[in-house]
Amino acid sequence: MKVVKVHQKTNMIEMTRGDTLRVRFKAMSGDSEYQYKEGDRLFFYCRPRSEKDNARLPTITKEISTATGELHLEPEDTKKLNANEFVYDIELQKANGDIDTIINRADLKLYPEVY
Repeated sequence: MKVVKVHQKTNMIEMTRGDTLRVRFKAMSGDSEYQYKEGDRLFFYCRPRSEKDNARLPTITKEISTATGELHLEPEDTKKLNANEFVYDIELQKANGDIDTIINRADLKLYPEVY
């Protein structure tokens, strides 16, 4: 069993490099969950926390299903990354052209494997 931690208050994700991540995100509109419309798209963007590492370390861009709101990272998405601290955000691109950042600059800690 793999352990991935998602801290509810801060949205920080902690995981081991090369593990699978499946986590559901909700877009809120006031006190209720936003109802996705046809043509809406959700994206996960992740990059190294350190500005100086941006040019050297790869980033992750994944589309999140609006049907489920689930982000799914495959082992290949993180396997070749250095164990490091990253930041991510979740962006909603609405069909009408509006863009809303759902989660802004949350932390993602990627731990090395033991082997």
